[in-house]
Amino acid sequence: GEGVASFSASILDISERGIKLKYPGEPKGMDVDAGVYIKGLDLKRTGRVKWSRSAEGAVISGIELTEPLPVSSVLGNR
Repeated sequence: GEGVASFSASILDISERGIKLKYPGEPKGMDVDAGVYIKGLDLKRTGRVKWSRSAEGAVISGIELTEPLPVSSVLGNR
């Protein structure tokens, strides 16, 4: 099957249902499967890339999560 791309990204925004990430490289295709591991929260989630755009030598992508994040961990990280 397809290999899964793995890369490090900064979280720009996070909610129960999605994450906005910034990372170096090329925009990812629409509806690409994404596995997200958030080190600070020790959470693993799967999702889909819903949009990507280039921004000053980096890429910003919105990822819709297939399983919601617990609100407490999201808010507790602020």
